[in-house]
Amino acid sequence: MKIEYFVKRDFKTASAFVGVAALKGILLEYYAIVIMEEDQYFGVLTAIDIVRKPHIIAIDCLCDKTAIDLDCSLDIALSKMKYENTEVLPVFDNKKIIGLVFKSDIVEYLNEHNKELQSEIEQQTERLEKQNSEFKEKIQQQKLELENIIEQRTTELIDLVETKDKFIRIIAHELRSPFNTILGFLNLLQKNLRNYDLDKIEKFLTQIYSSANITFDLLVNLLDWLKAKDNKFPFNPEKTCIHKLLTEDILTTSFCAEQKQIIITNNVPENICAYIDKNMVRTIFRNLITNAIKYSEIDGEITIFARETELLIEVSIKDTGHGLSPEIIEKIFKTEGITSLTGTANEQGTGLGLLICKEFVEIEGGKIWVESILGQGSEFKFTLPKFVEQNTNDNNA
Repeated sequence: MKIEYFVKRDFKTASAFVGVAALKGILLEYYAIVIMEEDQYFGVLTAIDIVRKPHIIAIDCLCDKTAIDLDCSLDIALSKMKYENTEVLPVFDNKKIIGLVFKSDIVEYLNEHNKELQSEIEQQTERLEKQNSEFKEKIQQQKLELENIIEQRTTELIDLVETKDKFIRIIAHELRSPFNTILGFLNLLQKNLRNYDLDKIEKFLTQIYSSANITFDLLVNLLDWLKAKDNKFPFNPEKTCIHKLLTEDILTTSFCAEQKQIIITNNVPENICAYIDKNMVRTIFRNLITNAIKYSEIDGEITIFARETELLIEVSIKDTGHGLSPEIIEKIFKTEGITSLTGTANEQGTGLGLLICKEFVEIEGGKIWVESILGQGSEFKFTLPKFVEQNTNDNNA
């Protein structure tokens, strides 16, 4: 792994001739200050430098800190820090400083494999406390903050790995339904190509193309999601007609519905518009409709409708299936709700689709819930932000 992932590009700068007293408070917050005049770089100043050389102005306190490049490895960076007994190194690109790399950030990443480095940090902190009593209490606070950051970043790293694993499984789950549609129509065409007229063949090919296109879009979006930094998922809201969007999504699930002779009715008014990310809401619709088909009996019915409030749109997907027990409802949108479930025609299910529905709905700014009674079907409801002109103006601003 390269050092570029640890570069802090938002760094504090100070004049080479500023007084040390004025920098002490800043060092407690930023841990290091780049000393430079206009474009001329002099060095990096830390609290340790001030302790070692308690001079009047910043430039007199500077200690050598070897500059490193973006392609420098962690091992080399750590070796230079240890050799120069420093907590920070400047990073240069094209002979210009672009940021700082802190030892603490590397320690956070290496975690348990860097016990020796953690011990060195603690020993160095103790030496600082002995060298200058003025900094003792403040440095102790820095140490506690550093440990909290290490714990927090470690937790975030574990969560990130778990999230990636989770969404890799979701990709496989999400691709299953459209591929069933594609393979189903291709199978029919293969067996009956010489018997079907051109109109029917064209209809099947249109549905195959639609499913394949949406499948590709889904794959791209989910992979982009996994690559997103800082848990910021791709989110591009725009004015969207719910009725039209839903009609397209019903088409992608029509093959599965026809196999069980289930009627899907779109009762969403054509004039209802939401301010949403189309790809996210398509995934929500596709999952909830597929879920309703899966757990409905043959000759069942799925009804989809929506109503407007002042700022929200409430969408409802109601089926005539078996319904859900209170115990299942309690955990259906939670991680523990990921269990192997079987549909009325032995379709396989995992519950991952409902989890991604919950996450996407919340990203859209809404909420999702289910109302169900055993033996009387289920009704999944969720809210979306309503489109108003102010949304567009704010977005352009």
